Amino acid sequence: MEKKLLLVTGLSGSGKTTLTSQFMSIFDCNFISISNEMRRIARSDGFPKLTDYFNYFGVKNGFGNMRPQLIDILQKRVSGKPVIVDGVYDKDLFKDIVLRFGRKNIIVVSMDIAESERQKRIFFSRQAGRNTIREMIRRDNLKCDAGAIAIMANADITLNDSSSGNISRITERLGWIRK
Repeated sequence: MEKKLLLVTGLSGSGKTTLTSQFMSIFDCNFISISNEMRRIARSDGFPKLTDYFNYFGVKNGFGNMRPQLIDILQKRVSGKPVIVDGVYDKDLFKDIVLRFGRKNIIVVSMDIAESERQKRIFFSRQAGRNTIREMIRRDNLKCDAGAIAIMANADITLNDSSSGNISRITERLGWIRK
């Protein structure tokens, strides 16, 4: 079986997690959250928070330090099953993923919604206590510095919301993931 990856990208509050949860309930696949893996790597390197890691190394060097470990984690998770990868923002990580797995084995889905809707989602989400609009903007600036906009601009599929209607719209395109 060929290795297949579904990379989901987008800015904070765009619906990535909602969409990946829907995919996980439908398709037989593995899942990786790049952000969660990066937090785990930062903690193993002695940084309690990912922001501490990036403050110490800088965005470019921080992503650069983590990239080989993230590729190894991804390689291990692709074990005969497709993998849904939530949160690919670093353009160099994306390039490394393409080199490792081949572009024909990857579908990139970009979540793109209006700024006001993203802010509303953050404000009314259960994470609102932790994630203020200011924090969302700070994280999005880091994502943009790493190259998220370039990845989003070259997505195979761009969705404007994470409603379940999108699942039926793109299931045909993702038919390979059922195999």
